[in-house]
Amino acid sequence: MSGLTLLLVVGLGVDVTDSAPSWNWIAGQVTPSGWFITRGMGTVTITKRELRAELLDGEDATLLRKTIKGEVTGNQIKATVITKDSDVRPEQMTGTYSRQVYGQQEFEAIIIHDQWGFVAITRTLPRP
Repeated sequence: MSGLTLLLVVGLGVDVTDSAPSWNWIAGQVTPSGWFITRGMGTVTITKRELRAELLDGEDATLLRKTIKGEVTGNQIKATVITKDSDVRPEQMTGTYSRQVYGQQEFEAIIIHDQWGFVAITRTLPRP
C-alpha cells in the first residue's frame, strides 16, 4: 500500500464503507476438539483512526455474529472483537489493514488475531 493511499484512507478520514454488506469475512477459534470456523458478509467503516465492523452470519444474514471496534495507526490495528449471543468474552486482537491493486481490481484486507483465534475480512473493488 502506498503511503499516500494510507494517508487518504486513514489519515484524512476517508470512509471505506458501503451501504450494503460487501466485505467477506471468516473467523477461526481454537477449541478442544479443533477449529470452530464462522463466516459471512459484513460492513466495515474506517474513518480517521477508527475501525468499526458488523459481521453477519453466513447462513442467516439477519443475525449479527460479531462486532469489531478498534484503532488504526498506519496499517496496524488494535481492536476489540465481540461475539454476539455467546459466552465468549470480548477479545483483544491486533493485526493489519492492507490495500493492493492488481490489474483492474483493488483488494482490501483486515486481518487480526490473538493467541487463540483470528478474524480476516476482505473485499474486492473494480478499478475505474
